[in-house]
Amino acid sequence: MTAALAEPLLERVSLTGPDDQTALQDLHALSLAFPFVEWALLYVPHNEGVARNPTRDWRQAFFDAQLPGFSAVHLCGKQAFEQLLADQLPAELVRAHRLQLNINARKREFSEEQVLEVYRRALGLGPDLILQYHADSAGVIQRFLSELPRSERPRVHVLLDDSRGLGKTPQTWHWPQELGADVFYGFAGGLGPDNIAGVLEQLQQHGVRYWPDMESGLRTLNRFDIGKAQQVLQAAARLRQPAG
Repeated sequence: MTAALAEPLLERVSLTGPDDQTALQDLHALSLAFPFVEWALLYVPHNEGVARNPTRDWRQAFFDAQLPGFSAVHLCGKQAFEQLLADQLPAELVRAHRLQLNINARKREFSEEQVLEVYRRALGLGPDLILQYHADSAGVIQRFLSELPRSERPRVHVLLDDSRGLGKTPQTWHWPQELGADVFYGFAGGLGPDNIAGVLEQLQQHGVRYWPDMESGLRTLNRFDIGKAQQVLQAAARLRQPAG
């Protein structure tokens, strides 16, 4: 039985990895059909222009197009956070609705105090934040949220990603009770058109606002597959339909 609600807990679907090989008109068409979509761009400075990593020209064209729906930028790698701390991020990045901070994702490059400073600086840039939550980041995220004024907490969202961007499906889909049910939660790990409908049904049972995030599952021969993106969005749209 589908757990559809008049006000769906599934608020958006984040599809990561469009790049220079992705036609903006295709993204525009899907944005019109599925206004809950979030197109997420990777920003890894030393990888610009390779697959999954758009060039600055493409990013600027993307933001200039002002597509319906939502946008995000995922900051990855030491250089991206050094640029953030030095106020040297490319200006177009902060035109996104959300910034995801994948800091210390696979190796510890910054101290806890530096991570907190990254979080604080990023929150001041304008977009809402997505903090990548895993075993090594749980403590600093809890500390950051505890220090925030109540008025700012809704701007900080938490992506549950045990595999830290490697696309591995977790044994169970769960959310950290210690952070509270009022947090906007994302779920990542091995998602794609083949399993998204079943996973969304599971996530709906948690009773918290959420979004799924996926990247590798949307690619064919390492190219962003607009057909797979459409399949995922269609599955999400069915869940979001009001009951009755």
